[in-house]
Amino acid sequence: MTLKKTLFQILFILFFSAQQSSAQKISIGDRLTMQLYQENILIIQNLMGESSIGMLDKVKIRVDTIMTYIHGITFFRFTINDKCIQVVDDSLKVLFSTSKCKDFIVAFNPNNQIMYRLKGFSGNDLLFFLKDIKGQLLSKKNIENTLDNLDSLYIGIEFKRLYKSIKEEAFDDKSLIQCW
Repeated sequence: MTLKKTLFQILFILFFSAQQSSAQKISIGDRLTMQLYQENILIIQNLMGESSIGMLDKVKIRVDTIMTYIHGITFFRFTINDKCIQVVDDSLKVLFSTSKCKDFIVAFNPNNQIMYRLKGFSGNDLLFFLKDIKGQLLSKKNIENTLDNLDSLYIGIEFKRLYKSIKEEAFDDKSLIQCW
């Protein structure tokens, strides 16, 4: 093995380890803030003219825990209202760019540090979420059982309908519309 290749592998491992370490320190509220900002739902205006991307840490959103599911997976809800956000810098103004959607639901797996967007976002991570719950080998029966189980939680998502819409590519179905 060449010295260059060994050095590259060491740097890659160090970089990956640093990423994993820093990912574990990011709260669900901060992750959700970043996601809402990335999707242009959360708009931060800096009254001093500076870039708003560096100001995400000055914005704290209130996230409610809905419930904890198997393997520590937790469902969270963020609802846009007067008490949902705290801005710790007077030079910032925060706006929401959504007319219909007031609720956002995510699931978070603390074991792999992945957040799954399930309701209110421009994309949906249901298939990745199901894969995470049941592993890589999902039989049709396992999927149906898991969806039945998830539907019985009554957290504001019709999981079976959502899955069917994705599977059938029914992109105009109510369950796949950003906010329903």
